[in-house]
Amino acid sequence: MTVAALYLGLEPALIMLSHVIRMMILHMVPVVALAVKPRQSGRG
Repeated sequence: MTVAALYLGLEPALIMLSHVIRMMILHMVPVVALAVKPRQSGRG
C-alpha cells in the first residue's frame, strides 16, 4: 500500500497520516467492544 502511494506521488506525510489513523482504529476497536459488551449483557 505504501509502495502504491509512493508510486502515485503522494506525500510521505499523507502516508504517515493514514498509518496513524489505521493504528488509532485498531486500538479503539477493543476499547469500544469492551464498552458495548456490558451494555448488551445488562448487569454483570
